[in-house]
Amino acid sequence: MRHHTIYLVGQISSDPRSYEWRKNLQKHLLIQDPFISNSISLLDPCKNSMNLDLIRQNKHDEAAYNSDAFKHNSMNILTPLDAGYVRESTIGFANMNHFTQERPIIGSYFELAWYYHDYPWKPVIGIFNGNPKESYHTSHPFVQAAVHAWVQSELDALNLIIKQCFI
Repeated sequence: MRHHTIYLVGQISSDPRSYEWRKNLQKHLLIQDPFISNSISLLDPCKNSMNLDLIRQNKHDEAAYNSDAFKHNSMNILTPLDAGYVRESTIGFANMNHFTQERPIIGSYFELAWYYHDYPWKPVIGIFNGNPKESYHTSHPFVQAAVHAWVQSELDALNLIIKQCFI
């Protein structure tokens, strides 16, 4: 059976929900059958010292989070790092829930439209708590072209992949 690497695309902000869905996937993966949990790895762009420090220092303060984030020199390498994650992955989970409205989800759009669109053989599962055909940012043609299936939650996305690849 093939090993799958899932890249976790989605908004990163001071809102804890932008981190919680990624943590939920990791926890859920750990309780799976060992064969499944050893056959799937998650690429979490939040698991680096810069993001972890930002969230600790600026919980629930989006202005401070943004100000501090853009002061880091490491932000200059964010785009090529994310492109590398997309190339390394075999599957993408794109959480298109917009947790912090004042912070655009530009990075998620880039990852979907410019990267995953260039790798159409890599399945992308869109996660959206609503109807993706009714929301402007999920119904956009670029997003629709890059996302192959839509689900309501991160656990639904993981279960879909487990059923397709392992059961």
